[in-house]
Amino acid sequence: MSKSQQVQQQSAFKQLYTELFNNGGDFGKVSNNLKKPLKCYVKESYPHFLVTDGYFFVTPYFTKEAVTEFHSKFPNVNIVDLHDKVIVINNWSLELRRVNSAEVFTSYANLEARLIVHSFKPNLQERLNPTRYPVNLYRDDEFKTTIQHFRHQALQQSLAKNLKQENIPDIAKVTGGDKKAKVDAGIVRASTSKGDEFSDFSFKEGNTATIRIQDIFVQEKGKDALSKLGGEGDVKVKGGARGKAKAASKSAARGKKGSAKKADVGASADVRKSVDKIVKYTPNKPSSRKETPQKSQSVPAGKSSAKKTTTGSKKTLPANPSPSGKKSTKTTDQMTMAQFKRYLEWHEKKNVGKTSSGGKVLGKRSAGKASATSGKASKASKRSTKK
Repeated sequence: MSKSQQVQQQSAFKQLYTELFNNGGDFGKVSNNLKKPLKCYVKESYPHFLVTDGYFFVTPYFTKEAVTEFHSKFPNVNIVDLHDKVIVINNWSLELRRVNSAEVFTSYANLEARLIVHSFKPNLQERLNPTRYPVNLYRDDEFKTTIQHFRHQALQQSLAKNLKQENIPDIAKVTGGDKKAKVDAGIVRASTSKGDEFSDFSFKEGNTATIRIQDIFVQEKGKDALSKLGGEGDVKVKGGARGKAKAASKSAARGKKGSAKKADVGASADVRKSVDKIVKYTPNKPSSRKETPQKSQSVPAGKSSAKKTTTGSKKTLPANPSPSGKKSTKTTDQMTMAQFKRYLEWHEKKNVGKTSSGGKVLGKRSAGKASATSGKASKASKRSTKK
């Protein structure tokens, strides 16, 4: 026995639903051995009521009689609070419905087999611990293949019923070599389908009236509790909630505008900080530090806000290295704008002829190359002095 067959036998839902599709959607043809009370674990009770057999989960649909009987027998228990509990479905049935699979996630190919609950009870004393995480039955590959086979059989039945032999195009009239060959009969529509979606099924669609889980929630906990949850399930709540929603939307809009302004202010502040850092810090070139004008020239009085040190009788800027890592107390960020302009003029004169275009290069630092060339120059000078 394969693993898939073993899972199908152990999963009551997969076996039931598969047999329903294999019998053309007729619940009366399903084996009586399978029509027994179902003991299920409630995976979720709101906003979707989902039950599982330990392998797959499905959505049960409660009739009005089932809900009334439950509330009369168990007045202190809410249906929407049965999450993580065990229920026993005593009276139930299966019926096939055509739905929109884009809106109903417990369906496939616009078909849904519904578990209609006519009578059930909670088993609050029993606890179940699922050994595996249940998945959606309609996402199982084998079960999806069963539904596709059901649709294919329905299509064949529709063709046999609606098409006559004389309406079928004669394929022999089409010659493979002739590009202008045409089929004389043309295209024949063989169903009442709209567009490309096939809908000419022959099964008897169920029409049992059921209650939505959102309506059960309102019965048990009231509209106020539903409005606090955000009005899930398309339940419209009239009254002051609408005004509150408008006020909340307006406040949210104001909050967005305020946050946008704060973001703009923060962004401009970051730009200013970056510009200040570029202006303050000079390139880290130790080999040419002694030749910079800020060290070789005296600083005019009254134009510099930096601290000055005295070496002899001259006042010059401190020869501390440029900051790397933590910022030191005495760094080159004490240059004035006039000194910075003189430094740029000196730097341009020094680098004339080094670029291919003969102009200046901005924003590119080549500290490694500069240090390497300065090292070669120093070695050459040493060799010349020795000679």
